[in-house]
Amino acid sequence: MKKLLTILLLSSIYYSNVIHVPDDHATIQEALTASVNGDTVIVAPGIYYENVLLGKEIVLASHAIYDELGADWQDNENINNTVISGDHNGSAMIIRYGNIEPTVLGFTFQDGTGTSMRVYDCDLVTQKRSGGGILIYKAYPTINYNRFINNGFDEEAGGGETSGSVADGGAISHYASDDVEFDEDRGNVGANTNSSRTIPDEMNIKYNYVEGNMSGDGENFYSLGFEGTIDVSHSTFEDIDCESNSVNKFVLRSAEDGANFVQNEISGNCIEDDTFYISNTGNDANAGTESDPLKTIGHALTLVRDSEGATTTTINLYPGVYSPSTTGEKFPIVLPDNVHLIGEESESTILDAEADENNEAAVMIIKEVENVTVANLTLAGGYSEGHGCTGGGGLL
Repeated sequence: MKKLLTILLLSSIYYSNVIHVPDDHATIQEALTASVNGDTVIVAPGIYYENVLLGKEIVLASHAIYDELGADWQDNENINNTVISGDHNGSAMIIRYGNIEPTVLGFTFQDGTGTSMRVYDCDLVTQKRSGGGILIYKAYPTINYNRFINNGFDEEAGGGETSGSVADGGAISHYASDDVEFDEDRGNVGANTNSSRTIPDEMNIKYNYVEGNMSGDGENFYSLGFEGTIDVSHSTFEDIDCESNSVNKFVLRSAEDGANFVQNEISGNCIEDDTFYISNTGNDANAGTESDPLKTIGHALTLVRDSEGATTTTINLYPGVYSPSTTGEKFPIVLPDNVHLIGEESESTILDAEADENNEAAVMIIKEVENVTVANLTLAGGYSEGHGCTGGGGLL
């Protein structure tokens, strides 16, 4: 399969117009704007501080397209050294319109903070940021052999005023719904809005590496409106349930379970424990023990196992305020199955979303889950006129 992919991609180079960055154009966006459907844009190693808009049926690749990408592809120098940095100024890349199916191969996406949008439901509006690394809207790209590192963070998170937490899709989010409007409309530069390709049954998001991404839900992938299959096989996550070879629905989320995530032969650190501690002075690199606590609820939720017969995961919170400005917590907090979230005591263990009319977020969402307990907490600072017909600024 990997050799076939290499042959097909190299064929696209030989039988298409090839544009090189920076030889032909100084920036990736300039190259994409100059391209037409069927072209190949190849990017040389370097750090590109861009918020790229891709709206054409092209191949966008680093020099890794020339390499034979085997089992050690994560060590490939072209992948590691060809970086698209959102520079804490929005999604590193937006792919949108026309049901296009471009290919993106061989990049590191980092420091993306998502795209501001409005989602309409029941004549109400939810304002949020989504798609830390890549935001996909009415497009169905092939995204292979890429790294997604530290997306979903506000530049000031954990130490000052924030520009809005990434609500979902810390690494990637995908929207196939008409009920979406973008605040950050980058214009239609380089966009093919007239294509009407048939929506495919499957999205190929295989062979990717994700680390350090963060959001309130769908930490690594969030999907809304797509009812097909999203294949993330052969990808590497930070922590996985090795018994079922899967990650939970907090890490890979499809709204209303519309899409099915295929997770064949994924890898990552095996989750061994079922009890974790969190302190606002902790660190998410810690073990999560009583004496070595984690810092965010979001990271702890990635350690919940939800395979059939999985034991309950208990997350204990020490007293303190957990908020975007104090700990970098992302809201709303969306709980998966099999989790007990327990504070020390309600008066002193406070979850504060720090939301307002310009940055809406509920504090917590508990929806269609099994075996969930929440106790001994104060939920504060939620603001939501949205969430469809249901509301729920503090708790939905």
